[in-house]
Amino acid sequence: MTTILPPNSSICVFGNSGSISAHLFPGIWTATSEHPGGVQVAMSDGSVRFINNNIDTGNLAAIAPAADSGAGSPYGVWGALGSKNGGDTVGDF
Repeated sequence: MTTILPPNSSICVFGNSGSISAHLFPGIWTATSEHPGGVQVAMSDGSVRFINNNIDTGNLAAIAPAADSGAGSPYGVWGALGSKNGGDTVGDF
């Protein structure tokens, strides 16, 4: 799961050539749920938070930095929630 695409948005699957299960292929997968208006997300501290679909997603046209670049996420608060070493500050959301 990534925090590149907004919660509950469409996913991007790469290389699905007729497989019966798109889950077998790499892609950009975002959090999705049946909850109206957002998703339930398990945080690394063990808490569960409801994330609204309208959370700040920054610049969706930006190219994701390399995982080992140490650069902050260009995808707003949502991107910062999924960044482990970019030095992002999440703040209140």
